[in-house]
Amino acid sequence: MKLIVHRIFLNMKSNLLMALAMAWTVLPCTATAAEPVSVEKEAMQSDTQEEGRATKSIRLIKQAVFDIDDDLKEIVLYPFNKPTETLLFLGGVGALVAVDRPVTTYYQDKVEPVFQGYRITTPKFADFLPFNGADSYWVLGIAGSYVLGVGFNDERSQKAAILSTKAIVYSQLVTQLFLKSVIGRMRPDPNLSKATANNAPYTTNPYDFGNTHRPYLGAKSYGTSMPSYHFTSYFAVARVYSKVYDNYLIPYGVTAALLAANIKGHHHWVSDMVAGALIGTMIGSVVVDNAEDGEAPSTMLFPSYSNGEVSLNMYHQF
Repeated sequence: MKLIVHRIFLNMKSNLLMALAMAWTVLPCTATAAEPVSVEKEAMQSDTQEEGRATKSIRLIKQAVFDIDDDLKEIVLYPFNKPTETLLFLGGVGALVAVDRPVTTYYQDKVEPVFQGYRITTPKFADFLPFNGADSYWVLGIAGSYVLGVGFNDERSQKAAILSTKAIVYSQLVTQLFLKSVIGRMRPDPNLSKATANNAPYTTNPYDFGNTHRPYLGAKSYGTSMPSYHFTSYFAVARVYSKVYDNYLIPYGVTAALLAANIKGHHHWVSDMVAGALIGTMIGSVVVDNAEDGEAPSTMLFPSYSNGEVSLNMYHQF
């Protein structure tokens, strides 16, 4: 009876998490009724709805490209611009490192088994992607958000997808190429509670730092534990969507659903995952804030054809 109940629980959990993952794509269709809309915002939304698809898409892409310099500068200077938050971040992660052995052991023994057997397989039509499993749904969800945005001429959907793509690239630069290479922390043994000695490239010592190496673009085990790239990039994207749509439930629900798939395959100390989540949140915030600051007043002229008449329309963004 216990085994049957366990299987039913896993099936229900799998269906729920897959539903959350699919919700990522339809997030543009969700309403945020609680968000107050000012008269100026309503007017601007009305104007942008009249803007042609091509014009809107080109404008959003150009704006994203123009913001790259500011994004990178803000990310690099973040510790200096926000020293209090940085100190809290470092203090919290440092405290976790100090207790990483027992905490990660508990995580491996008690948390990971709950999701044992939960997998997300790559859809057959997406076998061509260089990503698989949960990552394939993640990438397809962002791509779907952009396609829907173009198809329905929806600015927020396109903006969220474009900014998420930038956030992923920045996550690669900050976490995968720089921090992992400099910190050089060894990954924990997959079974800490029973391990008695180091089993390269894994370790039982949470203080095994300083194993510096050249930057790795792909998945490597040696010295690449802190911070978690998956948590960095996933939380960066979740932060982008949550800020663009003022909706936290769906983006972070999807993130949890995807990260929980094949949970034992992450091979991280708990502090690695927390550090990645915090860095990703910072990257996502910087990307969205810079995009909003860059929406300076602009005027565009674009032609239109309707009922046999050609007209020239002016669009001004305040």
